[in-house]
Amino acid sequence: MSGLVRLNPSYMLTRVDDFAARVVARATPIRFGVAQSQVDLEAVYRLRYRVVVERGWARPESFPNSLERDIYDEIAVQIVAWDGDDIVAANRLVLPTAGYQLPTEEVFGLKIETPSRVADVSRTCRASAYKDAKGRVFWGLLCQTWIELRNRGGTDICGIFTAAVIRMYRGLGFHVEILGGPRKHWG
Repeated sequence: MSGLVRLNPSYMLTRVDDFAARVVARATPIRFGVAQSQVDLEAVYRLRYRVVVERGWARPESFPNSLERDIYDEIAVQIVAWDGDDIVAANRLVLPTAGYQLPTEEVFGLKIETPSRVADVSRTCRASAYKDAKGRVFWGLLCQTWIELRNRGGTDICGIFTAAVIRMYRGLGFHVEILGGPRKHWG
């Protein structure tokens, strides 16, 4: 399903900011941040390729260079988790950009209101060896994504979410507006 996630009421922004900073700090030795170099970006695209193929969402021959990327990667902020020098998890934040729809808008054929505050979160993936019961890498990645969103003036996200992710956001106090029904889409 596609959804729009926002905090309601807005006074919760500071609470979520503080929570996100604590989660990221507790994830050590895993570090979180933004991929800056071409080497890091290629590592993100290779990780996405591995996850997509391992999960059976696409076939290897769909990616002749073993890199999973699309047009939105040109404008996206790639948020990553490092274990030492290795990128072990990633997702992307696509901010409103002139000449581009947000990925969720394109996939679902819709127009999101208040686009200047809404960023698209997609392509979340994690190396299978980094899936743990406490979700330290997953939660750290989501919280770093929140930090990067807020650093860029954003307050709301849209994306393609499973029912479980929607329940998680609602359980954390976020308002989730369903924008479109379920469909299969890697994104």
